[in-house]
Amino acid sequence: MTSYQGELEEAIEIMTANDEDENRRNAMMKAVSLPARSQILKNLARLAQDDQRGGRAGQG
Repeated sequence: MTSYQGELEEAIEIMTANDEDENRRNAMMKAVSLPARSQILKNLARLAQDDQRGGRAGQG
C-alpha cells in the first residue's frame, strides 16, 4: 500500500476538491496515513499472536 500512497493522496485531493470544508478530506487522509496503517498492523499482529496461543475471543 505504501507504494500507492501518493496516488491515494492525489485521488483524495481530487475527490474532495469541491467540498465546502476539509473534514471529509482530513478524515480520508488520516485513514491512509502511516500511523493509522501502523496501528492496524500492530493490532493484527497482536490478534494473530493471541490466536496462536489459543486465546480466541468468543470461543468456548
